Amino acid sequence: MNYTCRYPAVARVLYDALVEDDFYRTLESAASADAETAQQAMIRYLDYSMIEAEEYGQLCFPADRSAGAAIWNKPLDPAAQQSLSAQKRAFIAEHMGERCCKVYVAITEFMHSHTMTVVGAECWYLSIIGISPDIQGHGIGGELMKTVLEQTDRAGIATFLETFTPRNEPFYERLGYVNRAARVRQSCKIFRTQHRCPLYGHVARPSQLSEHSRFMAACNDGKSLKVMAKHVAACRSRCAALLLRQQEIEIAAQTGALWHVV
Repeated sequence: MNYTCRYPAVARVLYDALVEDDFYRTLESAASADAETAQQAMIRYLDYSMIEAEEYGQLCFPADRSAGAAIWNKPLDPAAQQSLSAQKRAFIAEHMGERCCKVYVAITEFMHSHTMTVVGAECWYLSIIGISPDIQGHGIGGELMKTVLEQTDRAGIATFLETFTPRNEPFYERLGYVNRAARVRQSCKIFRTQHRCPLYGHVARPSQLSEHSRFMAACNDGKSLKVMAKHVAACRSRCAALLLRQQEIEIAAQTGALWHVV
């Protein structure tokens, strides 16, 4: 039952940043009727999520680490993803309680059923981002996001996130995210602690680089030989087609049959 946080200060910042999010509010209320116990359970959950990202996804901190963090999930093969999900459920059951685990499973299964209809399996997922409320609105969140978005742009990979907080969407839109599906209202049977059924939605961001930029970026990332060979082969094919076309035009012009060449 004992759990020692690896990033206790950052976990507390994330807790403060996400305190109004219906997903986390619901988990917290399901963890315990005692406010202090429930809060500590959520801080453990956020710390565990950072460790999980550090090992299997990508964990990003701003220059001032005390300001917050962004937690990204990368695609895994089905067996690895299943194992990771089982480990997280076991953690929640042990450190937050069986009731909280059941609520977590119900919410995440609902989210997954909608996600698979609007995003591809190769997309990176922004699981959590939080900036200390005291310093929000100063561009720290956007800079923190760019750390990964520049990386995924170079690789030509799309990213997405899920949100129960519509007021946060303008922030994501400024970074190139767009709504991918109409918002749906989650069941109050799951969010049984709320007076209202929260709205749930997806926003996704396609890669922002052109084909040429992705080619150059891939070369700079050490993939030059394979990418360049593919690029050169495509260029040769186009050049051969153009040469053949030119020869056809010249022959047609000599025989007076130019009108046959279209």
